[in-house]
Amino acid sequence: MLQNNGADALVLSGGFVSKTPFFMMRGSTPHKELISYQRKTLIKLGMIAFSRIMIKDYPYREAFFHEDALNIRRAVKLPLVYVGGLIARKKIDEILASGFEFAAIARALVADTGFVNRIKQEPGHVSKCLRCGPCNSCVATMYVGEMRCTFEE
Repeated sequence: MLQNNGADALVLSGGFVSKTPFFMMRGSTPHKELISYQRKTLIKLGMIAFSRIMIKDYPYREAFFHEDALNIRRAVKLPLVYVGGLIARKKIDEILASGFEFAAIARALVADTGFVNRIKQEPGHVSKCLRCGPCNSCVATMYVGEMRCTFEE
């Protein structure tokens, strides 16, 4: 019988940044969507008044967390899950080749649930999730428990 007394893998997500979660998500901030999905009136009013001051846009760069994650990769002897802006097969392959056992691609899967299967079935043809970009509109839906792509709505 195999007994596990520790972690099977460490997820390098960068955590939730209290100053603004969009630092870790990168790209534009969907102020209107964040406000429209908010159900609590006081929070909604606060967001209307202060969201543009408190939540800044940060430039999107695919695999933006890679350099920091490599420092952790060198120091930690556990399987690691890389998280941070992966929407293209080339970057996913680059992350895996640099020593990470897993690559999380949640944003691309929210936009296109068949993305991974198409990469697997058509490795030379499917190179990028075409629906997913740094708009972050899907993030607004998290507040109402519907995590979904709202890009074309």
